[in-house]
Amino acid sequence: MKNGFLSFMRRIMINCEEASMLSTHEMLGRVSMKEKMDLHMHLAGCKHCRKYYRQSIIINKSIKRMKDLEHVSRAGHRLSNSEKSALKRIINNSIQSP
Repeated sequence: MKNGFLSFMRRIMINCEEASMLSTHEMLGRVSMKEKMDLHMHLAGCKHCRKYYRQSIIINKSIKRMKDLEHVSRAGHRLSNSEKSALKRIINNSIQSP
C-alpha cells in the first residue's frame, strides 16, 4: 500500500524543475490557481525548493527596493560601489537566515 501511495503522489506532484519555474511565474503574477496549488503542495514536501522560493522572494524584494531608490533619486543616478556592496550584504544575510 505504501508503494502505491508514493507512486500515486509522484504522478500528481510536480518536480523541482517545474516548481522553480512556477515560483518565478508566481512572483510575476502569471500562475493559475491550479499551478499555485501544485507549487505550494510541492513546497510543503521539498525543503530545497522552499529554500529556493524564500531566496527568490528576498532577491525580488531587494531588486524592487533598489529600483524604487533609483526612481526617487535624481535622474541618471546609479548606485555607488558602496551602495551595491551594502545591497549585496543585505541579500546575503537574508538568504543565510532561515
